[in-house]
Amino acid sequence: MKRYIIFYFLLCSNFLAASHDISMADYEPLIHQDAVKNILADCFSPIIADAVIASLVDSIDSNAVVIMADDCAVGYSFYSYHYHEQNVGFIDFIGISSQHRKKKYATTLLNFVLNRMRHEGMQEVQLVVAKELQPAIDLYYGLGFWNIESYDEYFLKFSKSLIE
Repeated sequence: MKRYIIFYFLLCSNFLAASHDISMADYEPLIHQDAVKNILADCFSPIIADAVIASLVDSIDSNAVVIMADDCAVGYSFYSYHYHEQNVGFIDFIGISSQHRKKKYATTLLNFVLNRMRHEGMQEVQLVVAKELQPAIDLYYGLGFWNIESYDEYFLKFSKSLIE
C-alpha cells in the first residue's frame, strides 16, 4: 500500500503542487451522496442521478471514488472489476461539476482510478462515452485510450491496456 501511495503522489505531484486542497476519498454514502447526486444531475439529469445513486447502493460490484477540492466533492467516478472477463475493469461513470471543469480534475481522477485498477490486477479498462462529449473523448485519447467500437450513432466504446 505504501508503494501505491508514493506512486500516486508522484503521478499527481505537478497537479497537487498547483492546488494543495485536492484529495481523493472513497465514496461514503452518508458523507458524499448528496454532493455526488448534484454532480450527476449537473452532468446528466436528476432522473439519471437518482438511478445511478440507487444502483450504486444496490451493487456489490461497483466502487466509487470522489475528488475533493476545498473539502467539497467536485467530481466522482464509479467503476467495477470484471475478473471473469480476463481482468477487465469498467468505468461506469465519471463526472466533474460544471463549475470545476477545465482544471484537470478529470485527468487526476481518471489517473487515480486507472492506477487503482492496475493495483487490483486489472489488465484492461473499458468505458463508453456519448459521441457528443468531445472534451471527454479528447481526454480519453490523451490518456492512451483507443476507440474499439461504435455502439450506434450515439455511443463509442473505448479501451486502454493497463499492462506496463
